[in-house]
Amino acid sequence: MGEHSFQRGEAKLYASKGIGFYSFIFFLLMFLGVAYFTIKVYPIFNEKLKVDSALDSLASSDNSYTMTSRQISSALDRRFSIDYVSMTPKDIAKNISLKKVPDGVELTFSYLINSALTKKFNLTYSYQKTVILARQNNK
Repeated sequence: MGEHSFQRGEAKLYASKGIGFYSFIFFLLMFLGVAYFTIKVYPIFNEKLKVDSALDSLASSDNSYTMTSRQISSALDRRFSIDYVSMTPKDIAKNISLKKVPDGVELTFSYLINSALTKKFNLTYSYQKTVILARQNNK
């Protein structure tokens, strides 16, 4: 009584009730690949933000215009040690470039940020930022 009879030419259609096993494996692998890549790229992005913050903080300080290259290097080293940016004082001093401009002193900081993707492949971000160490107007 519960059987249905179909006449010739009629086809039974099945409604899909979710994703199949192979589709699940495919999406799982895609998700894991994106997650792995994100985990490897995040340290580079995070270090860039920390260095940006340190340079902006230095540029906005009152006495930055009168600082020497050695003093700038020392100030950045203190800030980098707080923010866990792994650079030695020699590397910081080597990557600083100062140039006099009409507005003050132009500080350019450039270096390479590396992160290992696998044993044989590295991600490298060529960081470069320029800030102006301007004279502070005393009002």
